Amino acid sequence: MGFVIREIILWPKEENVGKRVIKFKSGVINIITGASKTGKSSIIPIIDYCMGAQKCAIPVTAVRENCSWFGLLLVDDSNGHRELLLCRREPGEYQASSDMFYEYSEKVHIPDYHPRRNCSLPEVKERLNELLSVSDLALKLSDDAPLGNARPSYRDFSAFLFQPQNIIANSDVLFYKTDTYEHRKRLIDIFPYVLGAETSETLRLRIEKKQLERDKKTLVAKLDSYEQARHLWNLQLDSIIYRAIELGLIRQRTDKMSMSDKVNSLKTILQDSANVSNYQKEIPQSAGRLSTLYEKEKDISARLFLLKRRLQEVNKLLDTTDLYSKALDEEKNRLHSSSWLLEQTNKSDATCPICHHSLKDDAAKTLKHLCEVMEDVETESKQFSFVAPAVDKEQLQIKGEIETLSSELDQLQKQIRLEESSNPQEYTTNQISRFLGAVENYLAIYNEVSGESADSVRLKSIEDRIKEVNRIIDEDAIQRELKYKLQMIQQYAEDALQTLDVEKHEGPVTFSIPDLTISVSDSRGRKNYLSEIGSAANWLSYHIAMLLALQEYFQIDHPGQVPSFLVLDQPSQVYFPKGLDDAKTSLLESDRESISEDREAVKKVFATLSDFVERTYGKIQVIVLEHAGSDIWGEFDNMKLIEEWRGNDSKLIPSTWIRGQYEPLFW
Repeated sequence: MGFVIREIILWPKEENVGKRVIKFKSGVINIITGASKTGKSSIIPIIDYCMGAQKCAIPVTAVRENCSWFGLLLVDDSNGHRELLLCRREPGEYQASSDMFYEYSEKVHIPDYHPRRNCSLPEVKERLNELLSVSDLALKLSDDAPLGNARPSYRDFSAFLFQPQNIIANSDVLFYKTDTYEHRKRLIDIFPYVLGAETSETLRLRIEKKQLERDKKTLVAKLDSYEQARHLWNLQLDSIIYRAIELGLIRQRTDKMSMSDKVNSLKTILQDSANVSNYQKEIPQSAGRLSTLYEKEKDISARLFLLKRRLQEVNKLLDTTDLYSKALDEEKNRLHSSSWLLEQTNKSDATCPICHHSLKDDAAKTLKHLCEVMEDVETESKQFSFVAPAVDKEQLQIKGEIETLSSELDQLQKQIRLEESSNPQEYTTNQISRFLGAVENYLAIYNEVSGESADSVRLKSIEDRIKEVNRIIDEDAIQRELKYKLQMIQQYAEDALQTLDVEKHEGPVTFSIPDLTISVSDSRGRKNYLSEIGSAANWLSYHIAMLLALQEYFQIDHPGQVPSFLVLDQPSQVYFPKGLDDAKTSLLESDRESISEDREAVKKVFATLSDFVERTYGKIQVIVLEHAGSDIWGEFDNMKLIEEWRGNDSKLIPSTWIRGQYEPLFW
């Protein structure tokens, strides 16, 4: 048996008022019953907050306004009944506080006034993970999340400990906090480990395998890119060699050259700069004229580029001014009638021609304001009217310059072609330099692609390690073990369902870890998931059966990590509204029969809980926060009334704590 709850402690903000303590018992059904708005639904958030919840979900009304610290006293029945005290400061205007008090000893001391911080939230989480023997390995193995940014935590066990009002009869969500994507994915990842189908070593190997698979995927993509680059490189090699021959940089025949010989020839060209210089000296003086023409072509092209980019900006500005001008005109048209209407207000019987209401007083003020707005719009329109012509003028000027430069460039390029055609074997220094730069870049790509051998060796090593890890993990054995453990849990759920109010329960219950839900097979063999099964009464029954089954497995068959308590909030809510069991009104006979049936259905819940405590030898503590009174659950064994919150001063927060006139709502 693991941790059970002994006390919940609340410390007031007023120091002259004593602390509030709620005591619980082990091995029984602990019941807190009471009317609405007394604080029952604050119990689960208080326990969860003290156990390290990321955010404080305790209602922000009377509970948080009047409490300075919250405390939880747990007893470790698996370790000589040692006590664990977890206290946490009320967060005030923040989402949560990291200030905590932690003590784990034979007998802890609970201060009369609020505790003093002795550790932080991360420190408490680390200590509790060690205390519950939770692996310190990262577990975030989902493909859509970074590896290693999370680890199994006792916080993940909260899914098996709490069933608040919004979850206990939910058709879509079976576990606490799994209505959010992050918590849902974490619970899916951790389930095999928590059930004991995976050991810490298996978990470590699975994490290693996941990282190896990611590395393999990266390497395969890299090698594929090498292959594509090599194919493109081979296509370009011959054309580069031919160009080198044209430039006179390669003089021998290349038709019988191998690919490696061609590559070596290109490397030789880069290395033998002296030969290139000698060749360049042989270029006639006519090459100097070409060089000058090339430089001029380059200069005109650059100026054309800038002018065209400026023209694009001017065109965009013209479009914007046109839109803005139209918007101003539209605004003036809308406001034009305002001046006429304002003139009508001078008449004694002035009325609106549309709605026929008076145009005096407030209407006149409004019309005057609209006329002022219209004057502002007209002023801005007049000022803006000077912008468009200026922009049009600049547009025409730029177009003229572009036309002139384009014509000049066209003539220059004709001259260059004529000069080149008159000297077919003569090439400029500039051309050779550009070619050598291209060859240098080309060979750099070749060196990168040809260096794939190291990556290929690494890929082979990764693939071998993945095979080895798969052999050690033995996925088939894990799945067999997981299937066996799930069958045990499913059978426990079946046993609980026998005494619950389930409609037409025919086939076996199956729990799906990837879906975090259950399915029930019907007489035709079709699996119906929880969301497909109608009636909130059915949803409630399957929730209770599954949570009891998991706790029975954790505490009887696989004890150690998961605390041995379960808190249920308002299981009777699906059968009748709050307060109906206390109503003393006269009802129709049909209504009386319906209420009687619902009361019997609620009794089945408590009968099932009582049988569960007996079957598990009192090793699991159950806490029920309930509106229904003892006439519903009082006849069953193992029931322990902890507190009853009915009456003016019987609530979670004593009236002596309330500051001033305060009417508690929704807490």
